[in-house]
Amino acid sequence: EILMQTHHAPEQHPKLEMSWVVELVSFEKPVNWYSAEVPELMQDAQRGREKGNKLFKLGKHHLAKVRYEKTLGKLNGLRGMSEEEAELVSTEKVLCHLNLAACFIQLQEFGSAIQHSTKAIEFDPSCVKGYFRRGQALALLNEYDRAREDYQAAADVDPDCKSDVEAALKKLAVRERAALASARQDFTFAFPTR
Repeated sequence: EILMQTHHAPEQHPKLEMSWVVELVSFEKPVNWYSAEVPELMQDAQRGREKGNKLFKLGKHHLAKVRYEKTLGKLNGLRGMSEEEAELVSTEKVLCHLNLAACFIQLQEFGSAIQHSTKAIEFDPSCVKGYFRRGQALALLNEYDRAREDYQAAADVDPDCKSDVEAALKKLAVRERAALASARQDFTFAFPTR
């Protein structure tokens, strides 16, 4: 359906005429989260998360964050499910928390990244990405010992990610040495020797 509208403003600018065209390309009927069954709700949550993923890949981290938060808010409102359904919801929540942590790292809101990574780990203690994301955020806050602990926890949970852990630890060591050198330089500048 195409809608065309014209606006004239002769009293302000006699030759000014603005026209625009609006085209409705598609329309998704929203899912009623109060009356729908859990499978339909899960499909809607996955669609919301996938839309956030597309925004994240485009570098639109704030918009992706909003999408993930909206999806997570809907999931948090679900009640009265079977154990199997609750497990599906929990898995989707973990993914949303991990994606939010990634957004917050990109937005340099490291405290929020740590909170969402921690939530993901609370839902799933074997969540390697949760430990990695929290380790990243801690490293960016210069919390090197805690970051090292999280990277090591990831290796403990999944020994197959040992090479990723080693790479992260090397990167962390470089960052830590650079911060220490900078602190020494600042100290020397503030308190020169005579």
